[in-house]
Amino acid sequence: PGGKRGGGPRDASDMMAAGLQGRFATGASEPGSGGRITGGAAQPPITTPLSELIDDKGEYGGVFVPEHLRDVTLERWKKMLEGVGPQTKKQKKQKKTDDRFAEYEGIGGLMGEVKAERTEGVKQTRKPLGDGTPIEYGTKNFRKDLVVALGRASVLMLPVFNPVVEGQCYITTMGHRRSQMEFDEVEAEEVRNFKKCLMSKAEAEGCEMVFSETVTHFHKGYQTYIECTPIPKSHCDTLEIYFHKAIDESEPTFTQSHKRVITLTSAPISAHLPPNLPYYAVYFGLSHGYAHIIANESAFPRHFTSTIVGQLLEIGMSGRLSAAERDALLSPASRAAFMRAFDPYDWTKMIVDDEEVASDKEKEKEDEE
Repeated sequence: PGGKRGGGPRDASDMMAAGLQGRFATGASEPGSGGRITGGAAQPPITTPLSELIDDKGEYGGVFVPEHLRDVTLERWKKMLEGVGPQTKKQKKQKKTDDRFAEYEGIGGLMGEVKAERTEGVKQTRKPLGDGTPIEYGTKNFRKDLVVALGRASVLMLPVFNPVVEGQCYITTMGHRRSQMEFDEVEAEEVRNFKKCLMSKAEAEGCEMVFSETVTHFHKGYQTYIECTPIPKSHCDTLEIYFHKAIDESEPTFTQSHKRVITLTSAPISAHLPPNLPYYAVYFGLSHGYAHIIANESAFPRHFTSTIVGQLLEIGMSGRLSAAERDALLSPASRAAFMRAFDPYDWTKMIVDDEEVASDKEKEKEDEE
């Protein structure tokens, strides 16, 4: 990272490869030579392990060799640095992803951060910030009073930020995740279960569900959440058109060459969007929706869905509730009413049933023994 685009090596492996190619062409440093190049010196056998060739600084050919690579042969080391070594399935998959989303490079000047995050991995970013936020499960600031249901790896809770309609809620994970692209299989399955239950509840109430996610500032590690908003069926005929238009006009200065509005299908969102870039996504049900790569994170509305829904339903003068109306939606009475309405559809009750069955089987086994 740090190399200029189109001018020289762009990451550590490129710099090592470039430096080592020159050294291999003119000679290599001998063991104990302090990394000095001995021009024209005889090359060691290609089957020699690097552990026998590195100097007291841990370098070979003036290039530092990580400890976990010191047992590889000289031939393998050369191929690795020249970029022709065998690739793992994960590396091949990442290359395909990079190629597919190459058109998005440069958005918001983020590609340096993106490349660094791909190199370092995402585990370092999966830590709550300080005391956490009201939606970060298990942290000091988590709003326990707004919890409606708990899965094994996910949480359904009343909205913390700018609610606009009754029945609006959030789905988030117990583990810290910056976007739904980071969900593991269990988290993704539980989030889908919550969505199905909310859709059944909405159907019984004459509504349809809109599920949305706004992801910005990856480097800050904000906890993500899925915003779940019921929309009366009387407003659903033009719902998708309304959102498409709002997304298309969300960033007037958007100058990228790719689409402003990306169509989403039932495939995972990672099949439609590049990793580690800010985005807004909205689903109408489970299998279709729209997404938008955010070019200006600072200007894009954090509560985009609430704003659009407020305007669609003509709530108040500006599409927002008053402070008193928002407090009413988050009151203990509102939470109790939501829990009663959600109870017939609550899939998490099966978790208790499964655990009780497992416990009974264990007791029976102990009795038999």
